[in-house]
Formats: sequence, structure tokens, C-alpha cells
Amino acid sequence: MDIFSNPISLIEYANSELTAGNYSKVIEVLEEGIQLYDEFPLLFLLLARAYFEIDDVENARKTIQVALEKFPFNKSLQQFYDELQTKAKSFSVTEENHSHKNINSIIFPFRKTSSGLFANRLLLTKSFLHQF
Repeated sequence: MDIFSNPISLIEYANSELTAGNYSKVIEVLEEGIQLYDEFPLLFLLLARAYFEIDDVENARKTIQVALEKFPFNKSLQQFYDELQTKAKSFSVTEENHSHKNINSIIFPFRKTSSGLFANRLLLTKSFLHQF
């Protein structure tokens, strides 16, 4: 059976592939499928979820924004968009905190007594460079 023969087949196929973790396949199929059946908001939602699962938050957001323009009163789309915004913000905050910790771990050893400053700086530089 051709998955593009009707939107229900396409939705069922995409959902099963999404559940199986075949995100790139879902993206490939739904990008084509949306061209055929752009009146089905679930196709947009599944595509956005697939993008989100591969950490492509920007394409997930764009997909949901396009869907919300077409279906502004769809609660499922709005809910996913809100979740996406919340997760994107929490990721950003976590990333900032993580970067801040790395900076602190580099700066604080330099605040030793003046006699140990050079030795600590040399040791820290060597250990920092070995990470790359």
C-alpha cells in the first residue's frame, strides 16, 4: 500500500516510524506528505516532533509556526509550541549555567596566594588544553 495514497495512511506510517525512533525517515516522508495534504494539522505536529527529537529546535519551531498560521485554534499545535518554547528556554538556561561553571572552574584556581599563582596557572592550562 502506498503511504501517500491518503492522509490517514501517511499519519499512521509517520506515527509508527516516530515511535520506532526513525526520525530522519519521518522528516523525509512528512515533508513530501505535507505538500499533498497540508490541510491536516497532525502532519505538521508529527513533523515538528521529529525535528525536535533530533534536536533541530529551529525547524521544529518553524514547522509549528507555519501550522499555527494555518490552524490558529488547534490546541494540540499550541500546546506543543508552548512545550517547545519552555524546553528551548530551559536548554538555554542550562547551557548558560554550564558555561558559567566552566568559566568559574578556570578562574577560581587563579585566586590562590601569590606564591602558588604561577604553578596553578601552568597546571590548569595543561589540563584545560588536554580536553581538546
